[in-house]
Amino acid sequence: SATDLIRALVKLYQDNASTLTPDPLHSLFHDSHPPAAQRIARLGSWEWDVKSDRIHWSAEFDHIMGFGRDSVPATFPAFMDRLHPDERIQAKDAIDRLVEAGDAIDVTHRLVMPDGTLRHVQILGLTTRAADGRAQFVAGTIQDITERKQAEVALRESEERWASVVGSASEGIIVIDDRGCIEAINEAGCLAFGYDRDELIGSNVIRLIPGAFGDRRDRPVHAVDADDLGRVVGIRRRVTGVRHDGSQAPLELS
Repeated sequence: SATDLIRALVKLYQDNASTLTPDPLHSLFHDSHPPAAQRIARLGSWEWDVKSDRIHWSAEFDHIMGFGRDSVPATFPAFMDRLHPDERIQAKDAIDRLVEAGDAIDVTHRLVMPDGTLRHVQILGLTTRAADGRAQFVAGTIQDITERKQAEVALRESEERWASVVGSASEGIIVIDDRGCIEAINEAGCLAFGYDRDELIGSNVIRLIPGAFGDRRDRPVHAVDADDLGRVVGIRRRVTGVRHDGSQAPLELS
């Protein structure tokens, strides 16, 4: 994992700082964390020796950033140039805070690739400090989370479309889980039963349509099971609903 990689880098530094320069340290770490493993996880690593201002990053870091291997020097300007322009000041401020007083960093950024497409990355890092509090070494990871971000956007857009369609429907629509608990109900449904939405979310649908489950009005509201739902969900039928004020309303389930 990203955390394991960072801890391994920090431990290597702490164990070998007195005898290793940044270059051998980099080699020692990457001998034990081969590029193939990083490529599979889409997880690159980076190290920054603050005192010498030397930076190393892995082959997978190059790949994620869209750099050819060893074609771009491992420097902060090279990294900043790939960031979305709107996020460069934010990134610089985060680095400054990390060096001055922070112990860890966890940020997400957009990269602008050479073909103009956007790539989303998550960057983690931990700082090792000297006895006087000055930052000595920063180790971290970069992970390509583009697919996750795209999935989140797609899900959000789908939920927004669903909410738009359901919210404007003239018929009452109720969404329940596999125990019959109400997860969502549109405005028409609330009006039909005379409840506010917050009063119904989490309660069982048997509260609204006890007759749909047979002669079981005395059952507790959580007593609808999978067999009960199987006899009701997806079957068009007329039932009697019970409003908030106790009055009955003829309904058609579908």
